[in-house]
Amino acid sequence: MNAPPHNAEGAPPRGPGDTPARDPASAPPHGLGAPPPPGPVSTPLRGMTWDHPRAWRPLDAFDATTVTWDRQPLAGFEAHPITDLAIRYDLLVIDHPGLGAAVAGNALLPLDEVFTPAELAAWAATSVGPTWDSYLFAGRQWALPIDAATQVTTLRPGLSAPRAWDEVPDFAARHATALCLAGPHAFLGLLAMHAAWTGAPTGWTPRLDVLTDAIALLHRTWQHTDGAILDPIDIHARIAAGTLDHCPLVYGYAQYAGPVTWADAPSWGGARTPGTVLGGTGLALARRAADRLDDVRDYIRRFMTDAVQTELIPAHGGQPAHTSVWDGPGYYAATRTSVEAAYRRPRFDGWIGFQDEASALTRDAITGARAPEETARTLIDRYNDLRKESTDE
Repeated sequence: MNAPPHNAEGAPPRGPGDTPARDPASAPPHGLGAPPPPGPVSTPLRGMTWDHPRAWRPLDAFDATTVTWDRQPLAGFEAHPITDLAIRYDLLVIDHPGLGAAVAGNALLPLDEVFTPAELAAWAATSVGPTWDSYLFAGRQWALPIDAATQVTTLRPGLSAPRAWDEVPDFAARHATALCLAGPHAFLGLLAMHAAWTGAPTGWTPRLDVLTDAIALLHRTWQHTDGAILDPIDIHARIAAGTLDHCPLVYGYAQYAGPVTWADAPSWGGARTPGTVLGGTGLALARRAADRLDDVRDYIRRFMTDAVQTELIPAHGGQPAHTSVWDGPGYYAATRTSVEAAYRRPRFDGWIGFQDEASALTRDAITGARAPEETARTLIDRYNDLRKESTDE
């Protein structure tokens, strides 16, 4: 990340009115209905989310007084160490691949120490696809999925998407196409193709032949683009503006419905299922929040009610992980198969750094600066070296 989080310096003092933590067994039952208005807090909790309306508008609309939310750029969300943010913030909106480093650094509170088994089970039951399990690490739950996303095909209205990757280069020759190559996304696209071919739901046992062929296919597709290095928001904005027709694989943003349409991610190989890598966000608690557990429990219990997740959040541009929302029309119906089939990335300590390095190598190969097989061998060697020093999760 190049830019620091907004207003990240200095934590608010702990007030004398902070109440002692109570046992999670005293929790009220999970239920339907609008949450009650927030009770007074002596000092607002501090939270960090990512800087897109999809992330912060629902939080502001829900309760703008209990938590003061700062924002970091998308690149920071994808790469900024959770251990660093946990020093300054009580609530953190995180990406699941960073869990290994965060747990190794003792940065987070496991949620089974904060909420009852019944509460966790109820929230798990309403989480779409693999979103809940993506925050289950080393046998404990570390975050609640509050946003569900995966890579899908993005199009201007009126186009029919290629169903398989083998069809994509020819489609790109006839329609204005972009690849999502900014930040970690070049490698995440390659990882999605590898997952489609091998059928693995998680873990990574890289195959040289599959990686080489995937890079070569992506390079053929890239030759039909204008060469721009774009992130998911750039791509949706260009399609909405009418300057782009198609991206075969990019994390979807339901808020662009109307000028943008979506389809399931392309398949590749024998299994005709979408090849896609799970994204989205989870709400985690920093260790320092242990001093404010009453306030934290109250906030999260109200936020996780069905009414907030299925009504308030979508109404304010959010993209919840709640299954009832994904049963709905439009973006959700068009991409539900992808989110259910999404591959979950490794989360061991060191994955984020590898992901960034791997994306730079992959981007060079897709744009023609490196040979596909050489790049595939380098990726495998770097990954195997890292795995020797890390436990698998």
